[in-house]
Amino acid sequence: IDNLTPGLIKRFIENKERGFGTKKNMLETFKTLWSFALDKGLLGDSPPANPTKDIVFKRPEVSKSPGTRYNDLRFTDQELKTIYTTLIKLTDKYPFQAEALLFMLCTGRRAEETLKMRRSMINKDRTLITLPASITKARKVEYIDITPPVKFVLDLIDEKLKGTYQKYRFVDWLFPTTRINSKRLHEDKYVRSDQCRIKEIRGCWGAVVRETGIEGAPKMLRKTFSSIAKLTLGTTGKARVLTG
Repeated sequence: IDNLTPGLIKRFIENKERGFGTKKNMLETFKTLWSFALDKGLLGDSPPANPTKDIVFKRPEVSKSPGTRYNDLRFTDQELKTIYTTLIKLTDKYPFQAEALLFMLCTGRRAEETLKMRRSMINKDRTLITLPASITKARKVEYIDITPPVKFVLDLIDEKLKGTYQKYRFVDWLFPTTRINSKRLHEDKYVRSDQCRIKEIRGCWGAVVRETGIEGAPKMLRKTFSSIAKLTLGTTGKARVLTG
């Protein structure tokens, strides 16, 4: 690591044709590696200058990412209703994935935040969910009111934990994965680890697209919720309180 230079790192990252996001992530990896080495004293008493400090990649004017085509799109009211009823039908085939998407539809929360939620974040009265700063994008504590639609989704999860997935009732994740190792359910460290939660919802979302013919991405659920909130409440500020 002592031999790393800005030129060496930049040439390595640009050695192949890569998107802006990939370049940015690779550079971030080098930054993290360098910080780790510095923190652990691996660079000696007189560490050389940080080789990542002045490396900058220019963001392209037109993004090549396929996901960007959905940036300015929203679901119509009818499409939302269709997605909602389809997800309810898919709850048995895609357990906890369908509920996670329903939760996103009803709250406008990000997938990354939703999938990291724990049942212990729900208060005893089941009126409020507290999201710790560690899982929110803004890195501050945020709240979700348990409205009737949200309660309906939570009840769907409870039904699963009383039936087919009863053995998961000791797993704190709100959306546990069905690939949990049943033999390790007695291990507290294991059941609290990321290995026991859903990481992505593409399987269920793909089924929604195939069944309904509606094109879009899960992130559009949040965008649509935000648009409806702004129209309903009259101001962006009030809508932001709902969506974080």
